[in-house]
Amino acid sequence: VDLGGLSHVFRLGEGSGVGPIDAVRAFVVVTEVFDLRPLWTRLVASPVATAVIDEMLYYSRRLLFRASRWFLATRPQPLALAAEVTRYRHRVAELHDELNGWLGSASRADVDSRARRLIVEGVEPTVARTVALSLHSYALLDIIDVAEITDRDVTEVGLMYWMLCERLQVEQLLSAVTDLDAHDRWQVQARLAIRDDLHGVLRTLTQAILVQGDATESPEAQIADWELRNVARIARVRTTIGQVRGS
Repeated sequence: VDLGGLSHVFRLGEGSGVGPIDAVRAFVVVTEVFDLRPLWTRLVASPVATAVIDEMLYYSRRLLFRASRWFLATRPQPLALAAEVTRYRHRVAELHDELNGWLGSASRADVDSRARRLIVEGVEPTVARTVALSLHSYALLDIIDVAEITDRDVTEVGLMYWMLCERLQVEQLLSAVTDLDAHDRWQVQARLAIRDDLHGVLRTLTQAILVQGDATESPEAQIADWELRNVARIARVRTTIGQVRGS
């Protein structure tokens, strides 16, 4: 409760249908995999206004919530704590520094804007950057899994994932979802479902393109080949995205 927030376990139960014990299991795994406890310690000790500390804690807790839902939805239950931490922690730590280089322009602009705002408030630049990038590091879980399933290099998978995110304007759609009303349970559930669908689409498409693509080609070339084979469907998707953004 101190670290996850007063409503964390309740919201997980509402959104994922799990009980408190499974919520705690997910908390243990996620905080270890993403090394969140040391980050929270640094945030609380930051010599900045309390409101700024609260903002950083809140943003990093979004990673906790989203990654907890991922582990509860995609991994064998009940979570085997040591096994899950062993499977993901080292790889997440290795890839964290590469993540910024994979981001598309929209995602990078979001991270840069948040980091600059925190630095202006007096936050140490390294801490500000870590916080600003924290929510995007959630994607590393899918990237690691897809790399294993397709037997492709994880860097290739990461580049492919974020290129698709940029081309399909998923970053802008996720931001639009965050701006939706969440005044009652059903609005909250709807937002969660849309986010899950968007992340699921990115994972599925990344995996499908890698399976069908030529491993000797660059991620960009493989995406281009896939787009040529799916021109009509992609046109419909882009039309729909345009309508959503317009409204």
